[in-house]
Amino acid sequence: MSNKILVPIDFSENANTAVQFAIDLAKKRGFDIHLYHNYTVSSSTFDDVNSDSSDDNFKADVLMADLIEKLKANNPTIVFTSKCERGIITESLLKKRKILLIRLLSWVPRVKQMIPV
Repeated sequence: MSNKILVPIDFSENANTAVQFAIDLAKKRGFDIHLYHNYTVSSSTFDDVNSDSSDDNFKADVLMADLIEKLKANNPTIVFTSKCERGIITESLLKKRKILLIRLLSWVPRVKQMIPV
């Protein structure tokens, strides 16, 4: 079983910093990285109604796919996985039992309390 670093992201600059920190740690320790996002009002729809994006995809799905593609290209030795889903992040993470939580690097800036893991 591989060890994973869980990085909750909201596609902000703070999240990008946390992702880079996770990459540095993953390289040193041989860990995989799992990016996790809960949909919000701003990440579920595109601002431009004339956008070329498919109606089947939420904005966050497109942003996540682009981010994962970029990260894999720049860091070929690291295994990246991701998940975007509905829900409140504090509740969703407590339900995740398949992901081994090795390091909790970042929380979405709006979340004030850490969840015990």
